[in-house]
Amino acid sequence: MFKTKNYIIADFGASNGRIYLGKFDKEKIALEEIHRFDNYPILINKTRYWDILKIYLELINGIKVASLKYKDIRSIGINTWGLDFGLIDKKGDLVSNPISYRDKSKINYSLRAFLDKISEQEFFHRTGWLPNTLSPAFYLANLAQKKSLIFKIANNFLMLPDLLNFFLTGIKVSEFTIANNSHLVNWQLNNWDQKILDKFSIPIKLFPEISKAGIKLGKIKNSICKNYGFRQIDLSLVASHDTASAVAGIPNVNSAETWAFMAIGTWNIIGIEVPKPILHQDSLKYGFTNEGGATGNYFYAKNFTGLWVIQQCMQKWKSNEKISWSDIDLLFPIAKPFQFFMDLENPFFSLQHNDMTKIIIDYCKNKGEIIPQSIGEISRGFYESMVMLTKYYFDILKKIYKKDIKIIYLFGGGVKNKLLCQWISDCLGVLVIMGSSELTSVGNFLMQLKADGEIKQLNEGRSIVLKSLPLNYFEPLEPKKWENNYYNFLKFIKK
Repeated sequence: MFKTKNYIIADFGASNGRIYLGKFDKEKIALEEIHRFDNYPILINKTRYWDILKIYLELINGIKVASLKYKDIRSIGINTWGLDFGLIDKKGDLVSNPISYRDKSKINYSLRAFLDKISEQEFFHRTGWLPNTLSPAFYLANLAQKKSLIFKIANNFLMLPDLLNFFLTGIKVSEFTIANNSHLVNWQLNNWDQKILDKFSIPIKLFPEISKAGIKLGKIKNSICKNYGFRQIDLSLVASHDTASAVAGIPNVNSAETWAFMAIGTWNIIGIEVPKPILHQDSLKYGFTNEGGATGNYFYAKNFTGLWVIQQCMQKWKSNEKISWSDIDLLFPIAKPFQFFMDLENPFFSLQHNDMTKIIIDYCKNKGEIIPQSIGEISRGFYESMVMLTKYYFDILKKIYKKDIKIIYLFGGGVKNKLLCQWISDCLGVLVIMGSSELTSVGNFLMQLKADGEIKQLNEGRSIVLKSLPLNYFEPLEPKKWENNYYNFLKFIKK
């Protein structure tokens, strides 16, 4: 008789962190939430830092709780959001807290100086990415240009999940999907791009070996286990970029139809799985990139601002009155539809503001739009604009991919909003399949099963997900209503 095996899943997003216990009985998987915490950057002297020590302590707390409740734990896997990193010195000490990609200083850097040394086209063809002021590549190039003392102190560059893995095991390695998020990996070589590093005088010695996901990395250091009171546990390398992990967890429906995926979270991401990067020239025009996948493949995708805007609004609303997301879900459906639009591609919406509601109201005034008067109206206008922008990029994706996509899998925290899922189906005119809101954790779990020898291929794991977790299906109900208003949205964003 097969004994249920237990695994710890550490899933850290840019607004909160979750620790789950994953259970596998040879046929199905199940998740049990063990620990959850808020995660926000901290403003010090006008710079927004991630509190990496708090994140690490919350990780330890989650491991401890899981270990006390379940004695037989096979391994732990860690995934985080992309773009952010830490630098450590020769002794293995952290040089400073990682600076958040949402820090205003990053958006104020000049992209021109970067492009003077490498063209947008060459950078894209070497890495599959577009030059971006939020990326680690750009930040490191800026430090090098300033002849920063940091390069004299730093001995290793580690993306955030790699950094947490190092804290636990003492092993320095960069997992493929998160290394790819540095925008410094040459997709043809599957290694750090020496030519780009040389162009910007970034020392190659900073970068550790790149390793694939789905393998055991090592054990948590005995000193940590003794200090916090739990036994040694294996650490597995999972697809440690959270989007790659979520894509890995998409259930297999054995459909012959071409499918895409959409993450609805702090960022929205719409894309397709591909064996190698798509380097179509329109990618540069519309901002599509190629991100590393769990099995060494890629997903061709567009990232744009998502729930970040309404999450920021919620922070303001909660400071003035008691309100919950359940309240928002009751208020926005009864607000008048299609009163105003927002262009969420405006970089200003991706920044952190003390009062996002005022930002939206002032934006509508400046654009000559109807000014929203209530929480419900602001929320509805935001959600409608987000859905419209999704259709805009979905249509571009189909044009570049040259296939008619019939199915979209939704995942991320936003799938809890059932009306939003229906709107996406209506506006895009496709079948929407909504699975677990915690698909990132599911994908993390599957790669731990692979590392533990329980599955050989990712598709085996996806079939297990299909048997284990319920799916919800949304078919277009009111496509005409969205079609009529979509043309008005296109006119608005093209003004």
